[in-house]
Amino acid sequence: SDVEVGFPTVRKEGVTRTVAGGLAAMGIHMGTYANLNETYTAVAEWIDKNGYKIAGVQYERYLNSPHEVTEENLMTEVYFPIGK
Repeated sequence: SDVEVGFPTVRKEGVTRTVAGGLAAMGIHMGTYANLNETYTAVAEWIDKNGYKIAGVQYERYLNSPHEVTEENLMTEVYFPIGK
């Protein structure tokens, strides 16, 4: 499936993106961005195990930044739009 990924390159205020509403599975990743694949895998496995299907492009929401916290304290929400 397709994956859309974003990451902070410079600090910008007021930058937003609108995503379509609907049901989504979400996992919170804590730690370096290099290990985000672990959270993607865990959420995808939960989706399959619970009888859902991925219904759109996955996306991330960054709760903090490498400019603010150490790598081990980075927090990222990983969302998968889902349906039955």
